[in-house]
Amino acid sequence: MASGAHDALHSGRSPAGSGARAAPPAPRSPTGQHFRETCPIPGRKLRNGEARVHPRRVYVDPRLLRHVQDSTGLTSAEATRLVHDILAFHDETVQAWVRRRHAELKARGAKNDAIFDRLRAELRSTVVAAPDLSQRQLRRIVYG
Repeated sequence: MASGAHDALHSGRSPAGSGARAAPPAPRSPTGQHFRETCPIPGRKLRNGEARVHPRRVYVDPRLLRHVQDSTGLTSAEATRLVHDILAFHDETVQAWVRRRHAELKARGAKNDAIFDRLRAELRSTVVAAPDLSQRQLRRIVYG
């Protein structure tokens, strides 16, 4: 690409100088990576190759939202978005979390015995999505 055309594309001017504006360049993350896909959540972008499953809407206890508002000074809408963003981050099943962490630790050269001990310990304090329980399973939890 000619230098003038390259400069025009990145300045928002038309390369032909016709006065028509060229499409703006793809936005970049703070690390300089281009964002190619947009997320349906306003203000959120996805990096190249990053696949995010859009979070399902979940019940959020109003007391939690009030606590976040009071402790951070955020508005109700900001607190709601923050809580939903955090829940979306942790919206991974136990099975998916175990597979992902196993692959990460294996890539670092860890051995399976050590990996499984570590996964067991980490899982005790890791937030993961609850399994989809049937009515029968729920009744067994309540009534034994």
